Amino acid sequence: MKTKQITGYRSIAFIAGLIMCIASSVTFAQQPQQPYPPDNQPGPTQPTPDPNFPQDQQPPSPGQQQPGKQSLPQDQGTPQVNVREDYSDQELESFVNANEKVATIQQQTEEKIIGKIQEKGLTVDRFNQILQSQRDPSIKEQVKATPEELAAFNAVAQSIVDENQKVREQIESSIQEEGLNLATYEEMMVAYQYSPKVQKRVHKLLEERDK
Repeated sequence: MKTKQITGYRSIAFIAGLIMCIASSVTFAQQPQQPYPPDNQPGPTQPTPDPNFPQDQQPPSPGQQQPGKQSLPQDQGTPQVNVREDYSDQELESFVNANEKVATIQQQTEEKIIGKIQEKGLTVDRFNQILQSQRDPSIKEQVKATPEELAAFNAVAQSIVDENQKVREQIESSIQEEGLNLATYEEMMVAYQYSPKVQKRVHKLLEERDK
């Protein structure tokens, strides 16, 4: 049986940071100014990375080394990240359970967004093109969005913004149900991303579940 994989922390970034990015794009579509989306947030259909090494969450700024944390070497040009590695088995179990719930919310949210895009007569590709043109005015002439397309884009984006708080609450609640808070879940996801030791323990846990 194929072992389940940990879904990268793209979900909350997608639902929170990306939604704010789209909100900025709505404003830009109405006013001639450059929007300021959150740094390093993915686009709505950015390809999912290798699930074993999710890369779409910006890690926290490295700080002073603390007990139980290891500063892992990164590729040249990538800042080092201090991660905790001494999680208990119960903490990792809670992390995996929470991740499964978050992944489900992510999938449902993406399907809902795609449905809203299609309801307004746009394709996902076209929606992305318009989104990029609002973030980068230099390609507006190339995209050439019609007034009708801009109206459809804005309607979809606004509906996503309206869902923001509800979806965030669903995600935080699903994490808290497993005895974790959002900050701890984020920290554990970064540890999973950057620590082979944590990855190995999580994968072992997943393999045992599939037996």
